[in-house]
Amino acid sequence: MRHPIQHTLAVGVGILAVVIGVWGVHHVVSGHDRQTTSATVNNTSSTSSSTSTTNAKRSAIQAKIQAYLDQVGADKTVSVTFKNLTPKAGSTASKNALYNSGSLSASVNGDTLETSASTYKLFIAAYLFSHNYSWTDSATTGFNNMVVNSANDFSESILSEYGASTIDSYLTSQGWNKVFDDDRAAETPVIPWRQC
Repeated sequence: MRHPIQHTLAVGVGILAVVIGVWGVHHVVSGHDRQTTSATVNNTSSTSSSTSTTNAKRSAIQAKIQAYLDQVGADKTVSVTFKNLTPKAGSTASKNALYNSGSLSASVNGDTLETSASTYKLFIAAYLFSHNYSWTDSATTGFNNMVVNSANDFSESILSEYGASTIDSYLTSQGWNKVFDDDRAAETPVIPWRQC
């Protein structure tokens, strides 16, 4: 059974990803021909013509997303990576090859390391959940304050207790780029996962 903190964090991150993804695609692709998409959804045959049409639509959408990100990131003050997620099974999107997992992606300044604000706390949470951390009442309260109120004392105490290099070693073993360094602020890569 999941610990209540894991559930809260998972739900919060999931909701944030869905909201950003839905808003971003709708905002960037609002001019997309919905009738054509609807026709593609209803057409379940896998002819080369429909594959070609799907690929052309996907390319057009991806070009619009990339153009938008290029505009937003032109001054190099923002780093953004977009990648569509797997549609919910049985949903309209899951029946449309246009929205296959990972088939739409774009990035601007995505390979740059940015000094993180509270995003490093996600890596702290990942470490704790994978190492059978002892969830005392005090630790649970500290974790909740970290997630809900963006308090830093719990995350900083975990870094002090386990060491940035220990946590970084775990993250690296999981395929993430280096996040922590003992002599400077935590940096969060925009494309932290090797496969993005």
